[in-house]
Amino acid sequence: MALVTTKSEGLLTTTAQSTIYAAPESPATRARLMKLTVTNLDTANAQAVSAWLVPSGGSAGNANRLLVAVAVDRADGQGLPLEVSAAQGHVLDPGDAIVLQAANANQLCWHLTVMQET
Repeated sequence: MALVTTKSEGLLTTTAQSTIYAAPESPATRARLMKLTVTNLDTANAQAVSAWLVPSGGSAGNANRLLVAVAVDRADGQGLPLEVSAAQGHVLDPGDAIVLQAANANQLCWHLTVMQET
């Protein structure tokens, strides 16, 4: 068994549901979500984000939703990134994924840290 910490980041460029991480299926990997933050790039308005933990072969829906249109403070020097504490500690089995959706494109970026076990 090997443990590896991985970090990734990105910009939500669409208002569609976007898979930001999926636990690898080959080799079979379990992943523990360590930290997920979402930052608003809009200096004038709060922006909303939704999140899901989706099982392998499934789709984002009400049964696996973590966040429902939660407001992320504006990036005016006062707003802080949203720490998605609801995601911390969850374990993803091979093929499971975390999905985000922004209310507006190109306004939210994310940072994710995952501990992978192979």
